Amino acid sequence: MDRFAGLLGPVPLTSGALSGTYEAVGRDISVEADILNAKVKKFADIKRETLKIARSRESAARAAEKANHPVTAREHFFVASLMHGSARWPIWEENSEEMIQLDDKMVELYDEYIARAPYRIDRVEIPFEGKTIHGLLHLPPASNDKIPCLVAVPGMDTFKEQAVSMYGDKVLQRGIAVLALDGPGQGETCVKGLKVTADNYDRAGRVVMDYLKTREEIDGEKVALRGRSFGSYWCPRIIANDDRYIAGAVQAVCHEPEMRSLFESAKPTFKLRQMWMTGIYDEDEFYEKYASKLTLRGVGERIRCPFLILAGEDDELSPIEYTYEFYSTLAGPKKLMVFEDEGHGINKHPNNTNVIADFVQDAIEKAPISSEHLFIESSGTIVNR
Repeated sequence: MDRFAGLLGPVPLTSGALSGTYEAVGRDISVEADILNAKVKKFADIKRETLKIARSRESAARAAEKANHPVTAREHFFVASLMHGSARWPIWEENSEEMIQLDDKMVELYDEYIARAPYRIDRVEIPFEGKTIHGLLHLPPASNDKIPCLVAVPGMDTFKEQAVSMYGDKVLQRGIAVLALDGPGQGETCVKGLKVTADNYDRAGRVVMDYLKTREEIDGEKVALRGRSFGSYWCPRIIANDDRYIAGAVQAVCHEPEMRSLFESAKPTFKLRQMWMTGIYDEDEFYEKYASKLTLRGVGERIRCPFLILAGEDDELSPIEYTYEFYSTLAGPKKLMVFEDEGHGINKHPNNTNVIADFVQDAIEKAPISSEHLFIESSGTIVNR
């Protein structure tokens, strides 16, 4: 039986694993999103209801393939894969056979998508401290020049397959490759045995950069980093420990020391999920070996490349004062955008993906980047602070 499957209460479908899938797919999943929001009332519902959609989409993909409709087939394979990935979320048992089967099925179906994708996608396996970091390298249409790259670090409950949109991805549209990662403790990498520690993501960032330097298609002098949610914590730590990254951009921030709001005041599932990612199930040990060591103090001073932060003024998982504190210490060109009346997800500002993509493009092209702190009022008015 799934660990904690009986937990009751509203399930945050507008954040995390399912919202990442919705964003990657786009409007084609709007009807199924409404169905999930109506049917998922408790933890145990997530897997059952997402798998219904996943199996229906796989069946539709196979039928489209037989009918010689490859575009329709690839779309269904994409959704079916991500739904299998989302179905893993409530399973937190070590070495769970069901988790492994879901992960394998997600990979199988995403490979079907890769085989039909309109551009090249390579599976990436990077050896790291006796285990493997798994990734997907998305390459925009070939050119005669080496391609700049953005490394995408997911959050606590998202995964690499969600990092690049099925259509019109904002980064790929700018001719920038995307290496979507499952770092330590995340997605396929965690399922296959690599847990996160208080500092191994710092080292993983160096190994990822080393790998990109070996890719003949990638311009190793033009690699930026993006972090979302918990990835907004790992992203600055990676850059502080490896100055080869030329820019950083984060959103939906997790900047509070020890993540006290996230682990102690938010939904209990967040802390329990993180315990599974670390492999530490005793609360005292979890705090001593992991949570107590999570801090960005002393990190910003070592970041000299351009850095962008997008944060909600009322972020329920990370009080905004800690983002202000971190921002004040950044040593290079920096931009902070704080959104009035917004929480962790910053859900009312869909243009944020363009903001991040433009910032990364500017850094790659060495366009002037001035430091600024902007406050975006709920009306949309921008106030320069």
